Amino acid sequence: MPHIALNSEEPGIRGLLMFRPETGRPLSELAEVLLRGPGTLARGERELIAAFVSTLNDCRYCSSSHSACAAAQLPGGMPIVEQVCADTGSAPISAKLKALLSIASAVQQGGHHVSFDHVAQARAAGATDLEIHDTVLIAAAFCMFNRYVDGLATNAPDDPARYAAGAQRLVSDGYLMPAKPVPESQRPGAGTGTRAMTAVHDGLMRPHERLGVPAVTGQPDHEDHQVLPRRSGEDTDVGWGEPPEPAADERFQRDRPPHWNAE
Repeated sequence: MPHIALNSEEPGIRGLLMFRPETGRPLSELAEVLLRGPGTLARGERELIAAFVSTLNDCRYCSSSHSACAAAQLPGGMPIVEQVCADTGSAPISAKLKALLSIASAVQQGGHHVSFDHVAQARAAGATDLEIHDTVLIAAAFCMFNRYVDGLATNAPDDPARYAAGAQRLVSDGYLMPAKPVPESQRPGAGTGTRAMTAVHDGLMRPHERLGVPAVTGQPDHEDHQVLPRRSGEDTDVGWGEPPEPAADERFQRDRPPHWNAE
């Protein structure tokens, strides 16, 4: 049973992403880039790294879900995934992938466990710097994902068919979260005289909307709020050096500049 009350029945990280979409979206975007974005490592190989690290971390949900994703995209299917997770050294995979998995294993133990020898062996097997970088980042990210999922005691289904079905969805649709529809009355600009405070950023409701906290109201629109008057009460249309209206002060009349009398 989860340690906190989630707002859905979704298992694993899916329930956590839905519980707090403000963090769920960037986490989903990270997974999308790492596991499905452009790169020279095949998507199935990247999923295999994620499954391998999750297995080392004993995260049942992540291990099962990403093993299913890897199996759906690798020629050897689930048998090759299970063999890699059980004994990488004897698995029938390329020397480059073995070297990258060795780096991933070192990252799982701690960043300082990655040695120059790990990197040299990967390069000797044909790995590029980008592939080494992405392997380290996938391993580090899934250590975080695994601890996130297990740290909140999320549910992990027992039925392998559920993971297989989820893998098919991820393979076809990806990891990005769908945008949450927002009622017309809550969109920016709704209302008169005040700007609606329930604006939506990238399809996600802000925290006060999701939690039902009343928004601050009564703040005028920028265009409706006159910060300063266009002119002060002392402004006139008379320029400097032009004669004022006649005055009764004799001294002032005596001292007036001569050019004021010019025709």
